[in-house]
Amino acid sequence: MEKTKQAVNWLKRAGAYDDVIRVAESKAVRAGQGKMRNRRYKLRRGPLVVVGNENVTLARALRNIPGIDIANVNRLNLLQLAPGGHVGRLILWTASAFKRLNQIFGTYTHTGD
Repeated sequence: MEKTKQAVNWLKRAGAYDDVIRVAESKAVRAGQGKMRNRRYKLRRGPLVVVGNENVTLARALRNIPGIDIANVNRLNLLQLAPGGHVGRLILWTASAFKRLNQIFGTYTHTGD
């Protein structure tokens, strides 16, 4: 994917575009002094896309969609997976990221009692 339009179609096929709309509708002006400190708007968190390699074209296609975050599987962060300690964020894994998980963390093998 190279264009945002292609990324939006991909999110619609994956069933994640409703979450993007929820994020876009949540844009509100922040209360307090943060408005003057370049933190004017508050947004909810949307889907997290985990990539396996430095996929620049996918990052370019997704960067203009509100609420979408992109993370490399080698540098996953707990606050990205569960922002604010609340589990339940929608995470979209690319095939290369899913294959890379086994190399990073290994496999679980049950050895019976």
